[in-house]
Amino acid sequence: MSIQKSTISKLKDIKRFYHYTNLINIPTGMFVSNEYNRNVLPITISGVWEYYSDIFKAIKRAQDLNAAANIFKGAMESLFSLSEKHNGKKMGSYTRLLKGWLFDSNSTEGAVMKGWVESRFGITPYYHKDIIPDVNSEEYYEYMVEKMDMKHNKNLIFHQLDLLYTYTQVVMETFYSD
Repeated sequence: MSIQKSTISKLKDIKRFYHYTNLINIPTGMFVSNEYNRNVLPITISGVWEYYSDIFKAIKRAQDLNAAANIFKGAMESLFSLSEKHNGKKMGSYTRLLKGWLFDSNSTEGAVMKGWVESRFGITPYYHKDIIPDVNSEEYYEYMVEKMDMKHNKNLIFHQLDLLYTYTQVVMETFYSD
């Protein structure tokens, strides 16, 4: 895929909303462009498939979607001890994080999700409780404080989300390739 000069000049206006570094296999500037949306490429998060390939190969071999889901849930439980309690509280879990984000994207869970997107895809949020004009603003600082809340940044939550993202990609490719 080639990006035309006109696309690159349009990107200058939105540069303040993305980082040059990310963990995906294409530059963030290309990923956020209209050109990319017209010529979509598969996106992978660096190292996830390579490190956890046994899990994803087992999911690809699964007979159906329910079997794939059970393999994934079992792997997540084994890797992150999601049902265990520490000091009477359950360990941090991607399912609880997603539920909180679902009910209010401007919650702490929403900030953590936006933080994951920012760290993996290089895209900074435009909005969290208020418009975020750029990364040097008070609004961005407040978002950063909330995204680092210890309540949700336990138990390798970003790794859990990496696995969930890759799982959905594998499931889409394996069971919904049409």
